Amino acid sequence: MAALWVKEQSGGRTKIALIGKPKACFDQFNLVIAAAHYRLPEDRSNVLRIGLPLVEVPADRLDCARRDWTPRLQDLARPLTVLCFGGSTGARPLDRPAVQNIMQNACKAASSGTLYALTSRRTPPSAQSEIKAQLPPNGRLYSWQQQDSENPYLGLLALGDRFIVTGDSISMLVEIARLGKPLAIAALPPEGGFRGLAKRLVSHLGRGPARDFDLFHRYLYDQGWAVPLGKEFVAPASLPPDDREIAAARIRRLMSSD
Repeated sequence: MAALWVKEQSGGRTKIALIGKPKACFDQFNLVIAAAHYRLPEDRSNVLRIGLPLVEVPADRLDCARRDWTPRLQDLARPLTVLCFGGSTGARPLDRPAVQNIMQNACKAASSGTLYALTSRRTPPSAQSEIKAQLPPNGRLYSWQQQDSENPYLGLLALGDRFIVTGDSISMLVEIARLGKPLAIAALPPEGGFRGLAKRLVSHLGRGPARDFDLFHRYLYDQGWAVPLGKEFVAPASLPPDDREIAAARIRRLMSSD
C-alpha cells in the first residue's frame, strides 16, 4: 500500500488509520476500523470494532428518487416486496439451484402485492435467466445495465415496503437495514463437492476472504434488523446506530497522540 511506503519514508512518524481489514501485518497500522463482517483478532489495541460498515444512501438522494419514482410505482399492488440479487462469492455460488430456492421462497413471501426483482452488476447471466423464468405473475424484473438512468434501485429503496437481499451483498444489506424497513436475507448455500470444501478450508486457514457472511447475518438477526428468508417479515424496533462519530473520535485521538 502507498500509505505504508509513506510511513516508511517518514521514519515511522506517519500514522495510518485503515477502514476495513489489512491483508497482513496488523502492527504496521496505527488503527484498524472494522465492521462486524470481518474476522479479526479481538485483543489488539489498534483494532476498533464497529457494527455495520460506514455506508448509507444519503437522504437527499432518497428524497429525489422518491419524487422521480412515485408516479412510476404508484399503480403497483401493495405490499411492494423488493428482491435484490448480488452474485457469487467465494464458496457460495449464485447458481441455478440457489436462484430457484430464493425465487420459491420469495414468491411465497410476496404471494400478495408485487414482487419487484433487481439484478446487479455481479449477477451471472445464467442466474438472470433463471430469475426471469421463475418470475410470478405479480412480478417485475429489472436486469442491471451499466450507467442506466432508468435503474429503479434508489426509487425502490425509497418506496418499497419490505426487502429481500441475497446474503452476499453486504452493501445492499446495510443500505436497507439503515432505512429501518423489514428485511429478509436470502443466504447462499455453500458450494458442494471437493471444490467447495477446498475453498472453505482456505478461508478457514486465513488465506481467503476475511469477510464472514454467516457472522454478519447473525449480527443482523440478533439486532432485530433482519430475518432469514422464509421467516415472517418484522419491522425493526430501532435503526442501526451511526458509528461514524465513534470512528472519527478514535481517529482524532490517534492523530493528537505523540
